[in-house]
Amino acid sequence: MATTNKKENGSSSNVFIIAGVALLVFVAYSMFLGYRLYDQLTGTYNDVQRSLVDVSTIKDNLLMVNRDVLMIISGTGSVEDNVHEISSCFDDIEDCMKDYEAVEGREEKELRRYTQAKTFINAYHEKIQSFQAQFMEGTQMNEGLNLDLATAQVLYTQELQPLQITALEMFDAAKDIGQTNSDKQISNVYQVLNLFMVLMLVALVGGETAIIIIARIAKAQSAKLDKREKELEAFDSKLKVSKRKMNEMAIMNILTGMKNRYAMDEEVGNRLESDNFCVTMLDIDNFRQINDIYGYDFGDEFLGMVSDKLKEEFGNDAEIYNIQGNQFCMVFHDEIASSQAMRLSERALQVMNNVYTISNIGLQLSATGSFYNYHARECANLSAMLVKMIAGIRQGKSRGGNVLITVM
Repeated sequence: MATTNKKENGSSSNVFIIAGVALLVFVAYSMFLGYRLYDQLTGTYNDVQRSLVDVSTIKDNLLMVNRDVLMIISGTGSVEDNVHEISSCFDDIEDCMKDYEAVEGREEKELRRYTQAKTFINAYHEKIQSFQAQFMEGTQMNEGLNLDLATAQVLYTQELQPLQITALEMFDAAKDIGQTNSDKQISNVYQVLNLFMVLMLVALVGGETAIIIIARIAKAQSAKLDKREKELEAFDSKLKVSKRKMNEMAIMNILTGMKNRYAMDEEVGNRLESDNFCVTMLDIDNFRQINDIYGYDFGDEFLGMVSDKLKEEFGNDAEIYNIQGNQFCMVFHDEIASSQAMRLSERALQVMNNVYTISNIGLQLSATGSFYNYHARECANLSAMLVKMIAGIRQGKSRGGNVLITVM
């Protein structure tokens, strides 16, 4: 009898060990599979964001090129500055296209639209270079152009503008196709993840039942079962936290902790039709030299310190956005009058001009700003408003920087 009980106890113990090992393997595999699904979802999301940023930047630069071409034709502004800005814009477009092409797994239809858009951009660039050679030959950049306005207008209308418009349309088409494809991929991953969670739940319910039955025979193992159950709950909690962080990353700049360009588009873009408000753009002068001399980590820490100081000094007066690298936008609250907003903007330039100490290195950089007392319906969208303010920034930098330009 004792031998039989020992065999039964041994058999129960073996079954419990097998069930415990099986559950442990299942949990490990579930965590691995969950991580892979989450990693795939994160990668797809990041690729979508990269593509959206690249296409948006390309479109903004094409619009700025178009503006500079019109300024050259009309004879307004500095021709040398306009030509230099056109070259800079095409350099940015080239970088964005390389970044766009680095993303793998695009559909053939999207790639075909992108290739067409790239072809039109190259043709547009070559046509602009031809335009410069045709109308600037024999003329000094700083002496003004002797242009045949009618011929220039015909060239712009019949050759330059159609190429630019077609390139924009092709990029929009490629972006829409890529967005649709990415949405499908994300939806498929979510479906697999939901199916995985259901299967895991079913398996856990069955495992719980088996463990309870075995636990009645071997109560000493109940603590281990409770521990494994808590591990599963912790894993589920981590998944929820990760999803929340992904949603926050879409509108937050991780480096500075400020809202980004997309958040500004969502919050300010809806006000352009009906509201009057004051907005200031701030751009740190010669910031690229910091990265070149001290490295990107040093530059990132400098941006973090400047961001913290801006939030500390002006967080109660304005909503502050880090729209791009070393560029910030302050959208003042409705109760702040325009004169007060102007004074606060000037003080913001002074704050950015402070000495910041990083790794025992004292660093002081000036900043250039543009102030805009915006009235309803002056701009069709946020990009149009930012183009105005960036033009003010460039005007200030052409004067040597460390100045606040009023945008009209």
